[in-house]
Amino acid sequence: MKFPAHCASVFLAGLLAGSIGIPELAAQIRSTQVKELVHTDLASWCPGKELSIVLQESGPGTSSRHYHPGHSYSYVLAGSETRIVNGKPPQLAKTGDVIHELPMEIGETENTVAVKLLVVSILEKGQPITTRVP
Repeated sequence: MKFPAHCASVFLAGLLAGSIGIPELAAQIRSTQVKELVHTDLASWCPGKELSIVLQESGPGTSSRHYHPGHSYSYVLAGSETRIVNGKPPQLAKTGDVIHELPMEIGETENTVAVKLLVVSILEKGQPITTRVP
């Protein structure tokens, strides 16, 4: 008799721990992680400009409305995302595609699946790479 009661208590404890962790797990899946690989001044080649290369990973269910102050090129390493730029019809960017975002062009992205991007940006020195728009 002690064994079934013990199993029931372990099951209930696991169920409780799992239900507490589900919102945290969902938040992680829907998050975007950015890892800066290179950020360098291009003074000797192009005065007043900087180069930034980042690895961006976004989970399913993430979305963003933003612009870049400089030219931004994204290579889709894995997954896909839907992009809407200046109210034009949505475009699906999938693995192997390259996306060019013009300076100050407001775009929206939405991911139904995870996406991994290699993003190369050329911008004015001291400018942020991305600016979020409400």
